[in-house]
Amino acid sequence: MKNSGRKDIGERIRLIRIKKGMTQEEIGKLIGRSAAVISSYETGKRCPPTKQVDDLSKALGVSVDYLLGREVEGKKVSYDIGNVLEAETLLYDGRVLTPRQKEFLKQQLEFIFDQIQQASSQ
Repeated sequence: MKNSGRKDIGERIRLIRIKKGMTQEEIGKLIGRSAAVISSYETGKRCPPTKQVDDLSKALGVSVDYLLGREVEGKKVSYDIGNVLEAETLLYDGRVLTPRQKEFLKQQLEFIFDQIQQASSQ
């Protein structure tokens, strides 16, 4: 994850924690980590692993999607699939796609959308 992504999730963790009146130590105890680890997440020095994101979301009372920036105040964020495919790193089911896999996926999506266009124009 790029540093900006780490900072984004860290900022959300910090804002929610403060809004709930909790300390880094309190959050750390809830998820089995030290206050120093929580601080490193909040400052973007470290990115919480997947399990920690899940634990943090439960401890903070928000969705994983919100912590990851895919949800804003209960609403899902929409993404242009074409732009998503251009991302430097693209994951599917937790696995990083190779450039060849990304290109194949793009071709398959283009084919599917062409088929949808043809079906809707009939």
